Amino acid sequence: MARAGLMQTKVVLDNILAMIRGRVPWRGDKPYVVMEGAIKLILGQRHSVTYAMDADGSDVLIPSRDRQVDLGIEYAWKRYRGTDQIQDA
Repeated sequence: MARAGLMQTKVVLDNILAMIRGRVPWRGDKPYVVMEGAIKLILGQRHSVTYAMDADGSDVLIPSRDRQVDLGIEYAWKRYRGTDQIQDA
């Protein structure tokens, strides 16, 4: 569900800004089924399987071998926190 929330942030932001400016909210959400409904199942330290449903309703199963044991957390920090410095908690 986190992917769906991430994909909808632009819609929510534009609608909130429109209301602040006294306008009618105008953006609607058109779900991107392949990305929003994807599930990644971790199998051990480096293997995973991603399941998604294509736009036409067909199932897609993608096996992969991850290069990073930490599931790419550095990428997530860069993307969501805007920094490449991982801070100690």
